[in-house]
Amino acid sequence: MAAETSETDASSDTSTTNPGGSGSSTTPANPSTPGDNTGKEPAKPATPSQPTQTPEDGTSEEQTPGLQTSPSTRSFNNLSPSSRQTLQGTAGNADQNGSASNEPGAKGTQKDAEVTITASTPVVTSNSGYHLSAVIKNTSDSALPAGTLSVAVNDYYTFVSRSDLQQWAQGDSRIQVPNQIGQVNVPEIAKGEKTSVTIDANPDQQSLKNMLSWGPKPVRVDYSFVRNSSDEGKSASKSQKPYLNTTHTFLTRSGDGLNTANTPPMDITIAMPLTSEGWQVDGQKLTEFMTSGVGDSAKILSTHKLSQPVEQLISKHPGLQVITDPTLAQSLPVPPKTSGIMQSGDFDITAYSALNNGSEYEKAGIASKDWNAETGLKQYRDATGDTKANMPSYAWPGRGRWTMGSLQTARAQGYSTAIATDVTGVEDADDNSTIHTGKYIIHTSAGDITVLTAQDELSRLAQGLPTDKTVDGESSAAGRLARFMAQSAFYQMESPYAARNLLICFDTGTANSENNAQNADTLMQAVEQAPWLKLRSMSELNQTEAYLSGEKAASAVPDSANIHASVLEKIRQSLSTLAASKNDIDRFTNSILDESSAKTSENSGNSGNSEKSKTPNDKNSPSKADLSSSSAASSGSASNSGSAASSGSASNSGSASGSNATSGSSADETSGQSGTSSSKNGKSGKSGNTNKSENSSPSSSSNANSNSANGGTTNNGNVKGNANAGNTKVDTGDAQSLARQDADATAKRSKNGCDWMAAISSLQNAIALHALSCNDTVAKRMDASAQNLAGQLMGGIKITPSESITVLSESAKMPVTVSNNHPYPVTVKISSLSNSMEIVTTRFATLSIPARSEAQTTFNVRVSTSGTATAHLTLTDRRGDAFSTPESTRITSTLRLSDMSGMIFIVIALFLGVLGLWRQFNRKKDPDE
Repeated sequence: MAAETSETDASSDTSTTNPGGSGSSTTPANPSTPGDNTGKEPAKPATPSQPTQTPEDGTSEEQTPGLQTSPSTRSFNNLSPSSRQTLQGTAGNADQNGSASNEPGAKGTQKDAEVTITASTPVVTSNSGYHLSAVIKNTSDSALPAGTLSVAVNDYYTFVSRSDLQQWAQGDSRIQVPNQIGQVNVPEIAKGEKTSVTIDANPDQQSLKNMLSWGPKPVRVDYSFVRNSSDEGKSASKSQKPYLNTTHTFLTRSGDGLNTANTPPMDITIAMPLTSEGWQVDGQKLTEFMTSGVGDSAKILSTHKLSQPVEQLISKHPGLQVITDPTLAQSLPVPPKTSGIMQSGDFDITAYSALNNGSEYEKAGIASKDWNAETGLKQYRDATGDTKANMPSYAWPGRGRWTMGSLQTARAQGYSTAIATDVTGVEDADDNSTIHTGKYIIHTSAGDITVLTAQDELSRLAQGLPTDKTVDGESSAAGRLARFMAQSAFYQMESPYAARNLLICFDTGTANSENNAQNADTLMQAVEQAPWLKLRSMSELNQTEAYLSGEKAASAVPDSANIHASVLEKIRQSLSTLAASKNDIDRFTNSILDESSAKTSENSGNSGNSEKSKTPNDKNSPSKADLSSSSAASSGSASNSGSAASSGSASNSGSASGSNATSGSSADETSGQSGTSSSKNGKSGKSGNTNKSENSSPSSSSNANSNSANGGTTNNGNVKGNANAGNTKVDTGDAQSLARQDADATAKRSKNGCDWMAAISSLQNAIALHALSCNDTVAKRMDASAQNLAGQLMGGIKITPSESITVLSESAKMPVTVSNNHPYPVTVKISSLSNSMEIVTTRFATLSIPARSEAQTTFNVRVSTSGTATAHLTLTDRRGDAFSTPESTRITSTLRLSDMSGMIFIVIALFLGVLGLWRQFNRKKDPDE
């Protein structure tokens, strides 16, 4: 049964059918063509060197019996042969949409109509008949009159070269098509509207029966009508403007039912990359993990499951070679049938080589091991659950062409085979040579690598692209399929006994669009039913003899990746964004996460919820802490001294009551002794034992005790001994979990902050890997996700905005509250800088904040005069680098004399007064006075 493709047009206004097949009761589509005198002996088939020629004008000497012709068609047929020849020549200049210009011979004017083939029979057999559907759209400024659509073929023509086929598709060939298959009336089409028409020809239609040789045949679809001129002064003959729109397509006659010699089928391998454009970060799961530490971080970055058309495409066609992204296989509940795996995350190797800056990728969180062949195989085994599964690895191309540099990079990463999806990957020196197997063996400094090059024309058609921008019949899937079958048949005919295996590659969009998947399904059905083609596997293709090797193969490799500078600039910007997010994660691990919480044993990766800290990129890995070198470095040691030596000893004058050795709860109200400080929030500037609260970690003592209890020893915060020593301690978040009513969730998470940070680092690695893939949409989405990840991590610690304070003496205390929204304690510095020289504060204070809690410290305020000032507060890490949004507190000073200073002034004044009186009465008078 011949394969047939169709496209549905839901917006069609009308539909006209010309049934000619079995069971039809109206217009039969079995006419002889003009010039084909019925009853005469048919012309002999043309040979490739001497094609059959038909009458130059291709017109009829008698009307086909039973064929209904509209008045506009009769007017067109009544034109002189030279006029019709002119119209047919004009049709040869039709553009890609299949529309000719309005005036005969005029080129580049406004089109009146567009004809799109929505269904056709690409392969005709002895019992298939021929069926074609088309949509005609009115693109003119007025209604189109009634006309006709006709389909004609040249039964006896044999294409002699690839350029011969291409010239016909582009409308540049003068091949005549005298054998009409069918014709149908087209009603009037209103402005901007469209209509559908169908032509059905029975298997016994004369033009189909006259085909005596198999192979591709030229088919022409003509839409014609006659528009009446509005000029009344002109004669009737001059007032008619005939219009002809011509679309060039093909049908391929199989050898079924023909008395022709059978030749071996041509081997063909069809590969489809299975990647996803749906990768995204689940915002709700990310927020939950960042605030509670509970959840499977491997499910934060995910993609949608395969659509039903894609699943059917893979399951229905075992000959389709599916090359799967192993990270996608991990994310699916059941991995699909796979013939090979590509680099993880569809990583763009060609762009990596073109930039030639591996250090920038490492700064962004991507190491070379993240996308090598070994990692991909581990991920595939994890996805299938088979630790011994073997699957060939293929380096799939990115945005650019393969060069010697990128091939060497791929080989060094463990890929022995690279795929070039079109001839821009590896170039043929002779484009006119006979089609051959696109296998090249290239020698690189890392070893030999096999390059499998896809056949250009067939791959472009399979990917939904026309063979050239000037063709008029390949704007639809039906038109491209007809060309695909015709082109492949010609390749087999030009060297019927040559052994070759052509690689046809779909693009990544095939598996990401239901419509593309359905078109691919139709193409696979046609290929499976074509007797001149035989599907082969990738392994069979890889085992065939190489077309070129050595120096000849190396000379065919392009010198440039041909990636536009704007594309490389986007990749650099993405690397910068990813590097910033990784730097924030490393800063948090090393300089913000409380050192007691960061304690870990040498085997910390095997404890806590390390299973949940795995990302989709490495479910099979026992630990993910090694993905962040900085995090791993910090997890090896932690300070247990309990002192941060900060300048936060704000309780230097007087002592407050009611506060214990914790981090100074902001709920306590305390009062100082030196001067008076009033705050609008009702709190004084002093909290008891502030020195202890600022300089000691809330969980350091309990952590140390827990380590000792488990048989470990502590030496300046370095944990040794028991492998689980760092995982059984209770962090400060546990003490308040009952009050927060989240004790159950707290009990489930790891008590080791390094496990949590390792999961975050792994998530950033997975995001970065997909951000540097070949898909621009995914890359843009992942860049935003990386920024969001770092933003939530650093933004989870912030200064609680405070109201302005009023200072009534020379010194006072300014309270500052910091909240921590993360599930592990942190230690930060607070920087305070006033904008006045007369009202100043302490410069820095160090504060430890328990998990999902708040903590408060105080800054000394010194006032030398009355006035106002603004204290700018910023959070910094322990190295002094700022990371938070600045907050401001307004300070108002109303300076008054204190009791002590007033007494001193009074005493001095009295002393001076008494001294003056005494001197006045006791001084010696001059005798002359």
